[in-house]
Amino acid sequence: MREIFIGEYIRHHRQDQGLSQEKLCEGICEPMTLSRLENGKQTPSRNRIQALLQRLGLPDDRYFALLTPYEAAIEPLQKEISDCLVQHRREAGLEKLGELEALAEEDDQLTRQFILFVRALLGRADGEPYSPSEQMDLLTESIRLTMPRFSPETMGGQLYSHMEVRIMNQIADLFSQCGEHKRAFDLFEQLMEYIQNRTQGILWSRGVLGLVSLSYARALARTARHREALEIAELGWSTCIRMGYYDFSPALLHVMAECYHFLGSDEKSRDLYSQAYYLYEALGDQYHLLRVAKSAREQLCLEF
Repeated sequence: MREIFIGEYIRHHRQDQGLSQEKLCEGICEPMTLSRLENGKQTPSRNRIQALLQRLGLPDDRYFALLTPYEAAIEPLQKEISDCLVQHRREAGLEKLGELEALAEEDDQLTRQFILFVRALLGRADGEPYSPSEQMDLLTESIRLTMPRFSPETMGGQLYSHMEVRIMNQIADLFSQCGEHKRAFDLFEQLMEYIQNRTQGILWSRGVLGLVSLSYARALARTARHREALEIAELGWSTCIRMGYYDFSPALLHVMAECYHFLGSDEKSRDLYSQAYYLYEALGDQYHLLRVAKSAREQLCLEF
């Protein structure tokens, strides 16, 4: 069997999709760097290769690339920071973010993008949260590092990495929290369509589909559109289960439980609350465990 080098693989799929080098690599690397990659004369950093593959809608877990010492230093920090976000450990997250900022190279757009995104969620160095408008400024600055012409109203025709989808999801969620529901729903719908049409079966899409469906369902529930919220949450939950990605399963079950309650199906709601609660208990996630228990108690007088 003939070996296919990563540059050849990228060039073949780029040309097959009718994309120029400039369009594919915008904000990730220079066209000359991509040209050298495609011709086997240069291997960029692993995070840049992953972003290129993700924009092409290709698996990013089936190739081999050596880590540079720089990447070996920043990757564990990024993982720790992401864990702190999920676990709502703000102080620890801010400490690790400071370490990452000190290491990040000036021309590393992808790491700088990650830093701005996390900063918007974690807040200031003193632990105080940013205002919604400040969060939006940080998120917009973050995505425009790799997508200079980004507009939440027009996603069509663009290519996106995992990180870019996460940022847009957070922008849509922020619209929803600020009462700009139409803008939120329009962006969520575009994100769902993009993920379903372009990234089906790709490893990295498992996480973003669960994330976007969860955020979208919550936004719909905020406006009492519980039947639509339930449909989106069930789609996200069933897809994550089918693809073996369980990170968002308890949260999606929680949303489904609330929707069934407001739709008058308390027996189904009670069952889903129980599933969400015991999943969080098994995961040791005390923050979300308490939230589910509080919601079940308020909605159904259900005690665990």
